[in-house]
Amino acid sequence: MDNGIYMSNLIVLDCGSFDSALHSLALIFQCKPVLLRDFLSIPEIDIYYEETPNLPMGFREYLYEVVVKNIGQPQMLNSVAWFHATRIRNDAAFSEGILPLGVILPNLITMLADVLDDPKKEQFRTALYTHGIRDNHYSNKTNNDMHWGPFAILVRDVAFQANKLGQHDYLGMPEIIVDICNGLNQNGGPDFIEQFRAKLKPAILKFTSNKVVDDTLIATALCYVRSCILQKELDCNSVKCFNGENEAVPYSDIVGVEFVE
Repeated sequence: MDNGIYMSNLIVLDCGSFDSALHSLALIFQCKPVLLRDFLSIPEIDIYYEETPNLPMGFREYLYEVVVKNIGQPQMLNSVAWFHATRIRNDAAFSEGILPLGVILPNLITMLADVLDDPKKEQFRTALYTHGIRDNHYSNKTNNDMHWGPFAILVRDVAFQANKLGQHDYLGMPEIIVDICNGLNQNGGPDFIEQFRAKLKPAILKFTSNKVVDDTLIATALCYVRSCILQKELDCNSVKCFNGENEAVPYSDIVGVEFVE
């Protein structure tokens, strides 16, 4: 197949939108975006997969192999864009980067108290220091560094369809804040979740990393782009997550902070 070579020195996978994902994949496969778009729109790709029993692979791996067979081997990734969904104050700076839970937790609890208006501020501090946070999810996360992240998603659009895709809705409220509120509420204290929802704005932090650059990311991006082309709802094949494994994302790797509705 004539790939219509589309060259670039730096290969970065960026699934911040359909267009950026398509152009990233075109660079990765060294072809023109229109060629890749037209190929991924072929309905027979789905038909063959659905009508062939006992294929030893899921659709994500299958689609990747079909693209490689027909368009060519991908270039090695230099870096990947990731999207960290959260809720933050308007003045959040991230000067120390995106920190693991175990590092950020004390400052997070202080920040939660600070954003509340009186008398909620004092109620929060009283509940916290009198009874503590009695929540199993909170205890599990804070006592086990395998849950400390920081975490992010490959496909930005997944953040807006999190519940439908079996993911936690971090734009709605980060898990750890939900756990803190549940723990305080179980002690008979007030429910602070609505106050935090009013004070903290949903945001997406975009950063780049070369921590993971394997072909499963390319396969996930292909599934995402194909779903967009065919105007299908995203499914689990468009979900891929980043785990910082208790290492901060450096400030220098953060591309931007986007407040979203």
